[in-house]
Amino acid sequence: GLQAVNSADFSIGQFSYLLRLLLVHGAWNYARISNVILYSFYKNITLYVIELWFAIYSYWTGQVIYERWSIGMYNIFFTFFPPLALGIFDKTCSAETREKNPALYLSSQHSELYNIKRFWMFIGNALYHSVLLFWLCKWAMDTGVLWLDGHTDGSLVLGSTVYTMVVITTCLKAALLMDSW
Repeated sequence: GLQAVNSADFSIGQFSYLLRLLLVHGAWNYARISNVILYSFYKNITLYVIELWFAIYSYWTGQVIYERWSIGMYNIFFTFFPPLALGIFDKTCSAETREKNPALYLSSQHSELYNIKRFWMFIGNALYHSVLLFWLCKWAMDTGVLWLDGHTDGSLVLGSTVYTMVVITTCLKAALLMDSW
């Protein structure tokens, strides 16, 4: 046994620890990882599919809607903390509840939190939000703005507005995904 422990990547000192490790920490980890992966797909698809809607609107000219620094800062700064919070702090229920009700582990065994249906629901939600965010902002800004110096608003103002709405929407989506506050 000692030779196996020395060769293993990790070992459990007593079998009594196995129940808590599996039913509590294993289930929490499964729920956290599932939400982080699905949310990461959601937030990036929501941002970048709007570029497709803008390309259709601008007759495939190759013009981009977002300013370059904004695109770079999206994952680095503006939406960095929501997946971090989902992956570290989120708990579906308390440890005591999980230990008293081992049947709660069945959702992990049946892949209820990460499966193909849930994946496509997140993708569909991202596409739906991208359509709403782009076309509602575009519709709201159809009348345009005339600045005091005679310039009018352009795609940069539209892009900044859409970008702001995307950041707010994706952060609110993470707040809705969070099970514990």
